[in-house]
Amino acid sequence: MLQRFTSPLQKIAYTHRHTPTDKMEVIQPYVVPPWEDRLPISINPDKDRATEAANSTQGIQIATSSSGRRGMVGMGGVVYDTHSNTPNREAVIYSITLGPRAEQNLYTAELAAISMAIRCLPLDLQGRQITIFTSN
Repeated sequence: MLQRFTSPLQKIAYTHRHTPTDKMEVIQPYVVPPWEDRLPISINPDKDRATEAANSTQGIQIATSSSGRRGMVGMGGVVYDTHSNTPNREAVIYSITLGPRAEQNLYTAELAAISMAIRCLPLDLQGRQITIFTSN
């Protein structure tokens, strides 16, 4: 008897085969050409210079991290506004366990941490600088 490899997407499709799809949102794919401007990225392998650059940033600072321990994957982050008018304002901290290591990995957990921080930002940030710090 022959067996085929069943991809993770095929497993998801099989699991949800009875889900009605007439009300699902259709997201059209798009590609960003290589010549288009993208977000500026700074990678600094020198720990002291990276720390100095991070401490000198202004605006909204987001630091994210992911971890794997005892077979589980989790993520978390901190959001801090350096220009806040509120005295003694503390940073907003969040963390969550995403699931078992067999279903998650550290890189997608890091992306989930960034996504969570961006989704929780207020809507009135037009013209504000947002800096995201990550180790992955």
